[in-house]
Amino acid sequence: MTKGTPKKWQVLDDACFDRDQVEMVQAAINAPSPAQLEFWQEKHSVPLQLPVSNATVTKWRDDPLPWSSADFDHQALVGERVHQKQEFLTRYEIPK
Repeated sequence: MTKGTPKKWQVLDDACFDRDQVEMVQAAINAPSPAQLEFWQEKHSVPLQLPVSNATVTKWRDDPLPWSSADFDHQALVGERVHQKQEFLTRYEIPK
């Protein structure tokens, strides 16, 4: 099982074009920004552990629940939601 590379969703190659050009093209076609793709690539670079079972696939595929760890911080979660909403509005709603 493989997840693929999130950077394949990027239209222009980083080696040939400037970051602003890549961001403008990605925004024009409503595709994820290069920063989002890099974040997803870091987040999902965990290899699958064998043997394949429901437990290992769940650990590999699913994000851990925030409240399942001892260092859960509700204010940080609220701040992250506000940041994501603001990023969405800046990227998609305001240009329209």
